[in-house]
Amino acid sequence: DDPNVYAALSLSHTTTVADVASSTSTDDRMKMFYHEATSCIARSPIEYASCYKQVPVLISSGFDLAIDDCVNQDGKTFKDYGQCGRFEETVDSNWWHRHRKSFAARQVFAYERGLGWSFATWKFHGDGGSEDTTGVIDTPAKLLSLKDVAAAGLMPSLKKKSVASLACLNGPEPDFILGDDTL
Repeated sequence: DDPNVYAALSLSHTTTVADVASSTSTDDRMKMFYHEATSCIARSPIEYASCYKQVPVLISSGFDLAIDDCVNQDGKTFKDYGQCGRFEETVDSNWWHRHRKSFAARQVFAYERGLGWSFATWKFHGDGGSEDTTGVIDTPAKLLSLKDVAAAGLMPSLKKKSVASLACLNGPEPDFILGDDTL
């Protein structure tokens, strides 16, 4: 019962063992499908940690909707896993909107089953956008901004009977091959 013992969890979809590289737009969508599908299992370590009430647990980074580390593409240690150069393709895409919305709901579900949730940031300083583009996911940084994600309609309702409460009941829609051309 040492009061100086604590645990920290950091769960991220941009720095995981599955940093799946993507070379095409179809690969990018497949990567999103993968992250949607695996986001529901993030609840396992969170639920496990919540069983140990005597050990304080800090979720050291909130979740976000990024699947690649594009926000750091100007850094020296940046590794381009593919999607960053094609980010503009996602801006006006209904496919990406639907799947980012599903991804958000699945993460809210996973975190709420354990210790609760937090988002990566409220707003991202220097994201290149302006107030008139709040809610338009037109830069990778905005996937880390709760202000923009919520304004874009990607966050689920936080009421008890919401889409988030059923988000992990079924897998994500496997329509990544055709994307916006899906019938």
